[in-house]
Amino acid sequence: MRLHPNLHRAVIQALGTIFEQGELADKAVPNLLRSNRQWGSKDRRFLANSIYEIVRYKRLYAYAAASASTEVSTDWEKLFLAWAVDHEMDLPDWLGVTPTLLKKINERLDQGRMDRAIRESVPDWIDELGSHELGEKWERELNALNQPAQVVIRTNTLKTTPEKLQLALVKERIETSPVEGYPLALAIQNRGRVTQAKAFREGWFEIQDPSSQAVGLVVGAEPGMKVVDACAGAGGKTLQMAAMMENKGEIVALDILSGKLQELRKRAQRNGVQIVQTEEASPELIGRYQEWADAVLIDAPCSGSGTWRRKADAKWKLTSEFLSQIQKTQAALLESNSTMVKPGGILVYATCSVFPSENHHQIRTFLDSVHGAEFELQQERYLLPSECG
Repeated sequence: MRLHPNLHRAVIQALGTIFEQGELADKAVPNLLRSNRQWGSKDRRFLANSIYEIVRYKRLYAYAAASASTEVSTDWEKLFLAWAVDHEMDLPDWLGVTPTLLKKINERLDQGRMDRAIRESVPDWIDELGSHELGEKWERELNALNQPAQVVIRTNTLKTTPEKLQLALVKERIETSPVEGYPLALAIQNRGRVTQAKAFREGWFEIQDPSSQAVGLVVGAEPGMKVVDACAGAGGKTLQMAAMMENKGEIVALDILSGKLQELRKRAQRNGVQIVQTEEASPELIGRYQEWADAVLIDAPCSGSGTWRRKADAKWKLTSEFLSQIQKTQAALLESNSTMVKPGGILVYATCSVFPSENHHQIRTFLDSVHGAEFELQQERYLLPSECG
């Protein structure tokens, strides 16, 4: 496959932006495409797919390209070179690839794939942690985390039905299909710009992964309930629960980041949600809602390991120090926010991590505490990447 050299250079520039400047890949790629609207659909797909895949398999390609240390000038050129060799592309002349170098890279690719941490491209300490916590499941989950995720949307039942939404999207050349087990979910079949669709602007749907939708369903919010979303962020689950409640009742959405809550208010207006009150989280505020809620959702900050299919660059930024600190935060959130549950109410704790130390172990530790002993475990559910979208 041969493409214009400017595209190759654009990929290399984007890699530098992601790994040198720390910009998130899911922001760097759209920014690149927006600033180069002259590129056609084929070129745009090449750019997005190649950048995301190189980020995902950074360790494998770095290992393979180590033999190019003198021939190729920058680390990001090396990564692109190894990826291009792996995909049997026609290489641009300016990379200066010799037959000997090509052979070395192919040999290194084969060697790298013999080692799990290199093949699946994770730091050694994460590979060791996953093996320790998940045992024989770890390799399967690592592989699943390297598969690109589908774009899935949730129908906003305050405004439409899945059937009407599908028909509306077809008119905008966006094909969808139902997602088994999630009656309001639709998977996007073609890479349309869903957020530019009229149905999105009118609040007919939100982008929300099935695993995220599953958390909202576990809460079981019903009309008339009082609910606290204790770590609401930009409010995907808040909006889902508001729709489940048919805009009847009260939802208090808390977060420590005011910018996230501002985004939630915008989304709520677009969705036609009227029962959400946003508040910046604080000990004083939690004290005001003592034993107030029928249900409290703690969608706790975590390692984010379960999101690596969509945010592959996150695994290169995760550190053992951060993981240790966030586990302390999770325990503190369980202890403080659980006080808002009224007698007979429900507490839901969730993360987007695959590691039991952030899930099962946190739950057991809380239940063994003085305050946690007042609760009884009703359900514990794991949605591993290999099992869900």
